[in-house]
Amino acid sequence: MTPTPNVAIITGASQGIGAALVPAYRKAGYAVVATSRSIGPSGDPEVLTVPVDISQPGAGAHVVQRALAQP
Repeated sequence: MTPTPNVAIITGASQGIGAALVPAYRKAGYAVVATSRSIGPSGDPEVLTVPVDISQPGAGAHVVQRALAQP
């Protein structure tokens, strides 16, 4: 059985502290779900980017659903 990787969901990941957290978590071995309103695709297959305004109702659930849908 393959162990499930640790996954971090990082909001505001397109700039500032959020953007700095993405490579830090990757370096620590985490898969990352990175969100922001203006985030683009990632070249890292272990980073799922989800463009979303997390302040909107249902946005958090949408991000988690996208993460769980990944193989």
